[in-house]
Amino acid sequence: MKYIRNGLGVFLCLLLFTETLHVYAFVPQHQVVPYYETENRAIVSLTFDKNVAKCVVNVIGEKGTTKISGTVQLYDETAKKSVKTWNISSSSAVCTLSKDVSVKSGHKYTLSCTANVYDANNSSKAADGSATKTN
Repeated sequence: MKYIRNGLGVFLCLLLFTETLHVYAFVPQHQVVPYYETENRAIVSLTFDKNVAKCVVNVIGEKGTTKISGTVQLYDETAKKSVKTWNISSSSAVCTLSKDVSVKSGHKYTLSCTANVYDANNSSKAADGSATKTN
């Protein structure tokens, strides 16, 4: 009886292992699948290299995005004034801005993005983001 129980256990383990192999055998190993966001996002990065602000913004639209438009602003919180403003636009699901701007040491800055992401019906959704740092 002991040998039958052990044999049955080994058989069940082999059966489970074999079934698992069959399931994975049908999945391609190097399949390239498009990556889509499940929501619209604005990724904002503000860094400094001495007295140069490195402003990077990536707006990523969800699946079905046809265009992106918006505004990016670098604002000096210490002096209470806008340093630079850029308009952004793209006819795809990704829009990128990368700019270097001269800034003052010891000042606090905010890089903000206000974007609209459009679908095929020309309806829009917001994608906003900001980053604040002191140089």
